[in-house]
Amino acid sequence: MRVLLSILIVANLALFGYGFLSERQGRTAERQGLADQPNADRIRIVRGEPEPEAPPPAPGPSEEACMEWAPFSQEELVRARDALASLSLGDRLASAPVNAVANWWVYVPPLPNRLQADREVARLAALGVLDTYVVQDNSDMRFAVSLGIFRSEEAAQRFLEGLKNRRVARAVVGQRPHPLRLNAIYVREPVETETKRLAELKIGWPGTELRAAACP
Repeated sequence: MRVLLSILIVANLALFGYGFLSERQGRTAERQGLADQPNADRIRIVRGEPEPEAPPPAPGPSEEACMEWAPFSQEELVRARDALASLSLGDRLASAPVNAVANWWVYVPPLPNRLQADREVARLAALGVLDTYVVQDNSDMRFAVSLGIFRSEEAAQRFLEGLKNRRVARAVVGQRPHPLRLNAIYVREPVETETKRLAELKIGWPGTELRAAACP
């Protein structure tokens, strides 16, 4: 019995030792295999052709200088361009719409209601004053009757004098900004004689300005 027990103990020890040695040898082989592999952080892709160079930036449009003369109504624009005809500017002369503000107006002060404002418009029409409109916004000028808007006080006063000669006694001159869509004249790359001529012509249009500007 003791002999059988001893044999079983020796067999178990031998089996344990074999398993231990096999596991150890497996770990050693695994470490050796990892050591033979290249490191992932050293891997890089090599392309077979050079990287294309970025194209140079496209050149922007050349900026030409212009002399701007503005603002003009449509009727004034025609007369101003005619005045420049003697300079023979050709395609260096251009015009374009511009935003402007007229700060003066001639008007009949606000009436109590729309009915009385319409009656005033009819009375003015009988006197030959046809270019009128009734202010209908919610400002303190509601139901005033506008008779004309102007870019200078002098022009407004001259217009008022003409109305008085037509027996329009209630009209007055006042300040109120009115946005307008007017016109500008542009002369591209003007020479000295052309700039001088523009300055001379500007005197005939006191409500206009002459300045250097980008071409349209």
